[in-house]
Amino acid sequence: MVMCCGTGALSKLSIGPSGGTLSRMDFIEFIPTRLIKVLSDGSKNVIRGTLDHGSIHPSEGMAWVEFRTTMYMTAAKNDVLFPLMGMAESPTDTFTLADALTAGKVVVTPNGGKDHTFDNAFVSKWMVHGQKGTDPIRIDIDWCALSWAEAALGTYTHGTIVEGHPYAFAGQGSMTLEGATRYFNQVRLGLDYHLITEHNNSIYPTNICPSDHDLSFGTGVLYSTCDSSTDLYTVPMTTATAATGSQLTLAWSRAVGAATYSTNFVVGNVKLTPRYPGIKKNAFNRLPIFGKGYAVGSAALLISVNDASA
Repeated sequence: MVMCCGTGALSKLSIGPSGGTLSRMDFIEFIPTRLIKVLSDGSKNVIRGTLDHGSIHPSEGMAWVEFRTTMYMTAAKNDVLFPLMGMAESPTDTFTLADALTAGKVVVTPNGGKDHTFDNAFVSKWMVHGQKGTDPIRIDIDWCALSWAEAALGTYTHGTIVEGHPYAFAGQGSMTLEGATRYFNQVRLGLDYHLITEHNNSIYPTNICPSDHDLSFGTGVLYSTCDSSTDLYTVPMTTATAATGSQLTLAWSRAVGAATYSTNFVVGNVKLTPRYPGIKKNAFNRLPIFGKGYAVGSAALLISVNDASA
């Protein structure tokens, strides 16, 4: 008997610009969030002297190609992903959020299966997140593509893997908010482009366009005067300063031998929405922090400096 071991562990994933060179990446999950095709079927409305639906009625309907990739964030991967996330590089290693999205291409090969290509794939939203513990910082990206194609195993050759060095949550990250360094037990920074799609007399989408830069932020800090964190509740609750906001900086760096790899995110202005801390007998009093991102004047909403070559 031949063993059939189509396991996820030996699967492969490559990502890059549509029409350009793809980079193979290690990943945690590939999640089909809306990879479906429906039938064009009006048989439920037809009166034909029986309760049965006639097989002649259904035909090919519309398809949606939406999925999520989850992986540990590294500077090396960011060099590939950031341009697809609408962040233009200029000068070198500095990525600035722009209004346009670059079409990407994703090829996934489930071990034991076939090659699946998702072309003209656009990032619909992404989130960088982590929390205390042993798991490194992750980046989740949701995609929406114009097309899907299947080919025999080996039709696409996945190249050398781009891994980089993941950032540990403990000791390799920092945050500046409301003009002070903050110590946090969890963090998330996300951007939703609120993609709009349409099917123009077509099975697959014909247009995919961004309509918004909806940036959200969340974290948790110890609510204590000795930790100088109570202002993160006082400030947004005070009428005079509620809407002022402040710049947010999230930064990660990792030393590997003589080299240092780093990634930071600078949001022009984050306005906090206050939440009161919960109180339990056997737990620290922690203040949940939520905020929305805004651009200041003509400056970009989000800028990232990503150094994968140090």
